[in-house]
Amino acid sequence: MTVTSQPSSNFGLLATQFLSLCNDHAFKQMVLLMMLDRSVQIPMIGGDLQGVAIALFAAPFLLLAGPAGRTADSYPRRLVIVWSKYVEGAIMFLLSIALYTFDSVPLWILLGLLMAMAAQTAFLTPAKYGIILDLVGQERVSLTNGAMQMLGYLAIVGGAAIGGLMVSLQPNDLWLIGCWFVWVAILGIIASHMIARPGSESQNVYHGKRSQAKLTEIWKGIASHRYLRDAMIVYGFLWLIAGLYHPIINLFCIKHLQLSPLSTSLVLASSVLGIAMGCVIAGVIERRIPMVRCLRVTTIALVVCQGVLAMLTMMDWVLSASEIAIILFALGLLTGAIVLPVHVFIQTQTPTPIRGQVLAAQSVVNWSAILISGLLYQLIRTSMQWSGAGIEWMFAALVIITSTGFWFLRPSPTGLLAFK
Repeated sequence: MTVTSQPSSNFGLLATQFLSLCNDHAFKQMVLLMMLDRSVQIPMIGGDLQGVAIALFAAPFLLLAGPAGRTADSYPRRLVIVWSKYVEGAIMFLLSIALYTFDSVPLWILLGLLMAMAAQTAFLTPAKYGIILDLVGQERVSLTNGAMQMLGYLAIVGGAAIGGLMVSLQPNDLWLIGCWFVWVAILGIIASHMIARPGSESQNVYHGKRSQAKLTEIWKGIASHRYLRDAMIVYGFLWLIAGLYHPIINLFCIKHLQLSPLSTSLVLASSVLGIAMGCVIAGVIERRIPMVRCLRVTTIALVVCQGVLAMLTMMDWVLSASEIAIILFALGLLTGAIVLPVHVFIQTQTPTPIRGQVLAAQSVVNWSAILISGLLYQLIRTSMQWSGAGIEWMFAALVIITSTGFWFLRPSPTGLLAFK
């Protein structure tokens, strides 16, 4: 069957991607900064609830991964996308009511709405990526995926900045936050309706028992494929490191550098730009340098760069916002240079008939790593609060975790990873 791509279908899907991720990351960054600012009233758990918020955000992706995948295969994917956007609109409307009603929104309401937002995104994501082939056909699937990834990075950067700006607003202007989120959600609903109905929707039927058996076989196949299994572990470990970076940078910029929430979010966004640039550079370099050597060099450079940041902090070196942004950009650049070859390896080493299911399994690994990173951050933060240690030891802990992890996961003939 030949699939013809309509302009409105592409524009609607790309606009839905950008608006969804922008709202997601703006809300997530806003909540994290609020958890850092308000949780000083709860000293017995470390005076910082960012780790709890990250774990609660990741939990729905793990709990709903199976139902979300089955829903995307049981019903027309365009219908799933549209209804997910309506759910997002309802969540944002509830947030606007809470912001209008309370002078200081209770933490449990913010965390509950954050989990609800993550739950609707969990259902949106497989339908959103699963519909691409139905819309554009095999010839343009790579181009459309690239556009989706690019808009994703832009949305993360923009969303983080918007989340920081929202926390900077005065209490009597909180209603503006609700208006923004609702307005972006409405635009997302409109964009989702612009997605064309692909002709292959009628074939999108889920066969419960057969798919469930296949999923079991997928996990067994991954476990028996040493190189694929190890690559997925490394990719998940990179997500764990990225999950630790987010709250640590928020804490460092707000409490140590005394930056505003907006400046903090812009500094954090520099690392995302670095990751995007690192992926591009890795795509060029990998053609000339063997992947194992590329991973070794970038991994060592990443740990060294983290160590420099930890040492500067321990020496009470006064860092400006621009200097810390440059360091984070470099860290993101190196992370992207590691992420891309591992991700490409997973895609190329997976048989075509089960590639989508393996990538879904990888998503479960990634979000498990994010959940662990939230709990790990909370544990480290609480321990340092009780011991009286400063923020510099948080960076030292990050260096230890990164270097230890990559020592066991190093791509060498004698290490856990031996793929070439």
